[in-house]
Amino acid sequence: MPSTLAQHCLNQPEAQLPIPLTEDLQQRLLTGNVTNTFRQHYPLPAGVPAIHFDAATVARLQALPLQLGEHDNTEEWLVYDSSPAAATPPHFWVIQYQGQGIYRIVLEHAGQMLWVTPERADGYFNLRTARFAELDAGSKTGSFTDYREWQYTNGVYSLLKASGMAAGSIANPEPL
Repeated sequence: MPSTLAQHCLNQPEAQLPIPLTEDLQQRLLTGNVTNTFRQHYPLPAGVPAIHFDAATVARLQALPLQLGEHDNTEEWLVYDSSPAAATPPHFWVIQYQGQGIYRIVLEHAGQMLWVTPERADGYFNLRTARFAELDAGSKTGSFTDYREWQYTNGVYSLLKASGMAAGSIANPEPL
């Protein structure tokens, strides 16, 4: 049961990823018809402004498909702002399509990195996120202000582990 985002990719095989959000998802975000139970459990980190889905923000959003679950009845997409303000960490959402026009935000965060790990819970892969304080010129190493591990629990990603500052390769950050 592909969502309208997946159908968009299937109908336009020459399309490059990421893709702009479909009109359906854009309208649902603008009218508040995308459930965000994640934000009820986890407020935004200090210093990260809340993102409101206004017309200008929604028009800049891009989507990448994620294979997070072993379930055929859901589909997940990484949705992010394609041109965030330079002074703020990029904001992103993992939006789950559940069929029949129902979308849910199962993870919302601000940062530059998202990893899908091999570990699973409730049939979904765990995720790791990071926000960088600094990156070198080649964006290969840096220091992190926020490193978190997330586990899918009861229909939303839940915080499994959080660390403060870390340094090293962006492929394998190490706590300080």
